[in-house]
Amino acid sequence: MRLNGRQIAEILGVDENTVSRWAKKPELKFPVAESTGKNTEKAYDVNACVMWWHNRELAKMGGIVDGTIINLQDERARKTKEEADHMALKNNILRQEHSPNALLVDALAAFVGQIVAVVGSIPARLKQRNPNIPAADIEAATQELFKVMDNASKISIYDDGLQDEPESDREEGSGLTETQRAAIDS
Repeated sequence: MRLNGRQIAEILGVDENTVSRWAKKPELKFPVAESTGKNTEKAYDVNACVMWWHNRELAKMGGIVDGTIINLQDERARKTKEEADHMALKNNILRQEHSPNALLVDALAAFVGQIVAVVGSIPARLKQRNPNIPAADIEAATQELFKVMDNASKISIYDDGLQDEPESDREEGSGLTETQRAAIDS
C-alpha cells in the first residue's frame, strides 16, 4: 500500500518534514519515494517505511548484527562481567592464588608416580625383611595393593565419580599392568 508523506509521518509518529528530510538523505537509506509526475505528491510504500523505522529503532537500542537483534544493555552487562572476571583473575595471580592447570597436572603426576613407586616397593621390602613369607602371600599382597591403586586412579577430580580405564594392557587374571608387573619383578 502506498501513502503520502503526511500519512507516513502520522504512522511513524514524526513530523512530515522529518519524513522529507529522511527521504533526501541517501545515507539513511529511507525507502525511496515514488513520484508520478513533476509536481505530484510522492507516494511511499508503507511496509518498507515501517520496516526501515523499526530497524532504525533497533539500532538505537543496540542494533542488528548478522540478523540477530543485539540489546545494548545486555551487551554492556556482559562486557562489564568479562572485565570483572579478568580483574579477579589478575588479582588472584598477583596474590599467588592461581596456578596454571598444566603446572598442577605435571606436579600431581609426579607426586602420584612417587606414591606408586613407594606402594609398589612394599611387597619387595616385606620379602627382604622376612624371607620366610611364602611367595603366594607376597603375590596376594601385591595384587591387593595394585587393586587399591587401580581404584584410586579411577577417581575423577571433575565429577566425584569413577572414570573408566581401558583394561587392554592388563595381564590375564592378575589385575596388574605390564609396567606394574615389571616394577615388582625388578
